[in-house]
Amino acid sequence: MSTNPLVSETEQDLRVLSTALTEARADECLLCYVYRMLAFGCTGHRWTRHYRDLRAPRATALERRLREKGGFCDCEIFVNGYEPVPEHW
Repeated sequence: MSTNPLVSETEQDLRVLSTALTEARADECLLCYVYRMLAFGCTGHRWTRHYRDLRAPRATALERRLREKGGFCDCEIFVNGYEPVPEHW
């Protein structure tokens, strides 16, 4: 079965776009990144793990430390643990 070239091109464009949208910015900290990514939803520590894997893969205790602050998922980091600075509200 052959694949339609338009479908293949569109899928490639979507892969590039999704990577660009979810890429951590050069000067972005974990909390700023996760807060920005919550626009795409909260599914556990998905964004926390993604950031850690990109920036500090050896930080294996990160999720445990966030849970200790009440952050049992990405959105709870802000509900129970941290509060964004006013200009990000």
